[in-house]
Amino acid sequence: MIPVRLREVIAKGVAHPVTFLLAINIASAALGTAQLAVTLAVLKPTDFAVIGVLAAIGSVMTGLLDVKLGDLTTRLLYAVPKGEAGRRGALLATSLWLHLLAGGITCVLVLAASLLLAPGFLQTTVPDSWWIGVMAARMGAIYPVSALTTFLRILGAFGVSGWLRLASQAASTVAMVLALWVVPSLDGYFLGAASASAIALALAALVATKEVHRGLGTRLWQRPEPAALSAFRGAGNFLAGSSLAGIAKLLSRSCDVLVVAALGNDTLTGLYRVARQGYDTIAGLTDAVHQFYTPTIVDSISRQRWGDYRKHRFRLMLIGGMAAGGVIAGSWLVLRPLATASYPHYLEALPAFEVLGALLVVTLGIHGWLWPTLVASGRMGWFGLFGIAGALLQLGALAWLGWSGRLDATTAALAAWIMALVSYGPLLLVRWRHRQRTSP
Repeated sequence: MIPVRLREVIAKGVAHPVTFLLAINIASAALGTAQLAVTLAVLKPTDFAVIGVLAAIGSVMTGLLDVKLGDLTTRLLYAVPKGEAGRRGALLATSLWLHLLAGGITCVLVLAASLLLAPGFLQTTVPDSWWIGVMAARMGAIYPVSALTTFLRILGAFGVSGWLRLASQAASTVAMVLALWVVPSLDGYFLGAASASAIALALAALVATKEVHRGLGTRLWQRPEPAALSAFRGAGNFLAGSSLAGIAKLLSRSCDVLVVAALGNDTLTGLYRVARQGYDTIAGLTDAVHQFYTPTIVDSISRQRWGDYRKHRFRLMLIGGMAAGGVIAGSWLVLRPLATASYPHYLEALPAFEVLGALLVVTLGIHGWLWPTLVASGRMGWFGLFGIAGALLQLGALAWLGWSGRLDATTAALAAWIMALVSYGPLLLVRWRHRQRTSP
């Protein structure tokens, strides 16, 4: 017999939104892994160099305009009383139009930058112009899709958000597999990518429009109101601090691929891109946690519920450690034997994938509670400055590795830890010293 208290704890855990979102994201990660496996079976490492370079250039342009509008929307919405549905609806509508504007500008910038720069980073393949157009449109679509899914989370529609993610991932996997089956080449990959982006945007728009009307009784697609625009314009310090965080991200997560491409060959770039893409697929699981905990922690701080805050922080650090250990163990027990038997040309990517997978301790266990803490206080500037410093040191390490002949996929992945330590270490130390001074 299971004790009554234990049954209550299990039942509570199963019913928790994070449990549901985690299950959804595990299923989504499984679909993404299957999609990656099919892609690996069809494409060569040098093909992934093309994908990696175009994606990196696109991410740089995206990062330049990444001022965390979604986080600002969350902060502004929680400042409006729940009874004022009209004001809340106006904020969401204005946020959506701002995201669409950012997406359009990004699309144009990515298109121009890729046409100009991409051929210089590649030795064996000249990217077709329509591949570049697909990547530009894909990067531009990130903004409205991100806004629409953020609206679901801050309205508390976690169940709808989870099912939307699963449906989008399933459609993306089917689109990519079918495209590669019909056209087993980079043409098929970009055809699948275009289809997946269009489907994701359509699904998100349909679901978010319905949920905003159901939750607030307002239309999502309405003209931006002057008061709502003023609220966004008045958050200058928030936007400035957030832009620093966006620059740090583009330096660390995009320019690293470009440095590897500039100092290595297409095979090395492709292997590093495979490791990055594999990690990003697994890291999608963190969305299950962030979707719940980011608005929850912001709300806890806003209402000064410090007991809840400490409980959420402990859970996140525990989840981060378990996730990192699980990824590394899964790679040794499953991926290494599979690669040895079927994909020997990708074996060199696995140590790099494991090094990146260990970063879940930081990106999930620490970032999961530290970032919403900074969002609630409006103090993202220091995080952005430390992040930029860490990213520059990471890129410097990559350059030294390349010039000294020590650059491979694993050492490139190890350099990512420099950025993590510099970005989060000082902030954690300051918080620890503050707690030491204020504790009785």
